Amino acid sequence: MDKISNLSDEKIVKILDHLDFFDRFTRVEKQKIVSAHTNYLVYQVGETLIYEGDVDKFFFILLSGNIDVYKESLLLPVDIDAGEFFGEMSFLTDTPRTATIKAVDRVMVIRVDCEMMEKMSAEIREKIKDRIIAKLIERLSHMTDIMEQES
Repeated sequence: MDKISNLSDEKIVKILDHLDFFDRFTRVEKQKIVSAHTNYLVYQVGETLIYEGDVDKFFFILLSGNIDVYKESLLLPVDIDAGEFFGEMSFLTDTPRTATIKAVDRVMVIRVDCEMMEKMSAEIREKIKDRIIAKLIERLSHMTDIMEQES
């Protein structure tokens, strides 16, 4: 894992402009997110971003690349696209990680932790929370559909 140091704040804002996660954020809010946070990280092929069983207080927003999700060493059929997030359950509940996440190719992420969230305005925090809630509802609905199809 390496910190991204060769991209200007403006280039990172332009990346955020293309991601669904940030589509309800104003340009100024995106600039505040970028300027308040320096945990823009790059993981290379095969590197582990999250280890199952670890307890930590951060989650990731995928800016580019692809990841694989493993549960007890088994690859799960989970699609997480650029602009989506992962690792949020441990962040929200302070419980151990339920899966291992590995980079399939070169992956760029924002690592969001409590310190970053505290630096954000209430409006930005609410938008982040709203995006997480909406995605969790979407994932739950998808799982419900799968379970109904199987029964």
